[in-house]
Amino acid sequence: MKLPLPHLSNKKNDLEYYLAILLHDKKITAVVFKDNLGNLQLISSSQAHFTTSLEEADEEELLRVFDKAISETEMELPENIEVHKTIFCLKDSWIEADVIKKEYKSKLKNVSDKLDIQPIGFLV
Repeated sequence: MKLPLPHLSNKKNDLEYYLAILLHDKKITAVVFKDNLGNLQLISSSQAHFTTSLEEADEEELLRVFDKAISETEMELPENIEVHKTIFCLKDSWIEADVIKKEYKSKLKNVSDKLDIQPIGFLV
């Protein structure tokens, strides 16, 4: 999947920040990185754990775990910088025929809407 990166656009001096969310069975990892004309730099990362598992987590727990991991990574950002553009790193079982399965897509959409993040792609 081709991901839109700002170094391919006409912006010459802007830094762009991205969030990557890696989904694991018992936790998620949130990573913030910046892209300065194609040079990627890791800014911060954080993990948050589920009380049971990713598959068993209800909507409230999903929101809590995502929010905790994302909030902790954003603490390392410069003042007045917010990250919205997000890449999801999904489990293989969440994908079928190169698309996110309907039941998981709705969960990710709900989390994205409530936490004001903008999915721009996914990796398996």
